[in-house]
Amino acid sequence: MCGIFGIWSEKTVEIGPILHDGLLGLQHRGQEGTGVMIANASGEKHPIHSRRISTSESSVRHFFDKNDHLSRIISNKAIGHNRYSTAGSVATIDNLQPFVRDTRHGVVGIAHNGTLLDSERQRADLMKRGYSFQSDSDSEIILGYIALSKKADLVSAVIECLSCVRGAYSLLIMNENKIIAARDPHGFRPLSLATFDHGYVISSETCAFGFVEKSHGVRYLRDVEPGEVVVINAEGLNSLRPFPKAILRPCVFELIYFGRPDSKIFGRDGFEFRMQLGQEHGRAYSFKPTCVVGIPDSANYFADGLAETLKIPHRRALVRSHYTARTFISPDGAKRSNKVRLKLSPIRSLIEDEDLALADDSIVRGPTSKKTVSMARGCKPKSITFCVSCPPLIGYCPYGIDIKADEELIANKRSIDEIRRFIGADELLYLPLESLKKAAGENFCYGCFTGDYPII
Repeated sequence: MCGIFGIWSEKTVEIGPILHDGLLGLQHRGQEGTGVMIANASGEKHPIHSRRISTSESSVRHFFDKNDHLSRIISNKAIGHNRYSTAGSVATIDNLQPFVRDTRHGVVGIAHNGTLLDSERQRADLMKRGYSFQSDSDSEIILGYIALSKKADLVSAVIECLSCVRGAYSLLIMNENKIIAARDPHGFRPLSLATFDHGYVISSETCAFGFVEKSHGVRYLRDVEPGEVVVINAEGLNSLRPFPKAILRPCVFELIYFGRPDSKIFGRDGFEFRMQLGQEHGRAYSFKPTCVVGIPDSANYFADGLAETLKIPHRRALVRSHYTARTFISPDGAKRSNKVRLKLSPIRSLIEDEDLALADDSIVRGPTSKKTVSMARGCKPKSITFCVSCPPLIGYCPYGIDIKADEELIANKRSIDEIRRFIGADELLYLPLESLKKAAGENFCYGCFTGDYPII
């Protein structure tokens, strides 16, 4: 799910503040570490790059505070990465991106969002050919293929590399004279382009463009298309389509949970889509709660749509502390459960004696939902119906969500009534799959709900 961000400027600028703002706008996509690669405008061979990881969560602000010299660097290009671990060890600095390597194409760095398939075989193949890995992350396989390529230029090496890998990737690749952006042909993960006063900005999500200082004039241009390779250099922006067209299968969970509601995700407004899920949920069932309480922040717009359809109030009865990180993407299960207590605080008077529709985006492993229901139950509602904005998650994700095995998922091994009893709700209502498809359309990956994956 990681967040990637890049800048290309026609002239040298103070690039650190732009990089800071863009990565801060993507903090929700990764909180285990931040890394950057900044071209050295003085003409020296090696780029400036810095990495950091903490055993808890790494914040973008903390990273730039610890590396305050970055804010003074004058440069014309840079890439950055917020890590959310789906492959490779969590608490090791070696797995932080961008990965940087001296190659025949100059010093090359990559920032990758997604997960590659068949990575163990490809890793073994690259090692047999003489490549020495610096990390145990699947993302470094891309850099390995580029480093061993005999192609005369970096763009050709990247295209050759991407023809060798399978899986989900949104990529930024940089050397001394260009930035390359690419998405896999199925378009699993988002990647967007914007213009600014002196060049281009590339980001995992459009929300990051709004974080960049307004004086830079950042304007959303378009998405990098599935299967497209975009090259940005002194000659401008060049779009290449080197791969055969594939069936589009963007990840529907990006719209349900991962992306910010103020992002345009796969061409859809995030907040509007989530409201539509609430409307579909309200039409799918006949039940009569007296109020809806959304579990903040990711379920707020779902709860708005649900309350609107049921013609009852949406009460902000769970107050979120914004000084805690996102629960789902925490790599540690015990920390996920503890964060519910630290993140949410109920307002008793808005819940007491109500027939409550408690609305959330999803139930993944279960303990987080159980803690939330218990918190609401302590405020003495008459009843709690737990409403979920998606169908039961029954299958792991091979494309970049940290669900590595079906057994992690509570819905994979329990019936809906067993899940209801586990979380402590009086009733549990998942959004039916047909309702989700009605809102999203057929051209999405629904593998985590169906077990049917586009590529495996």
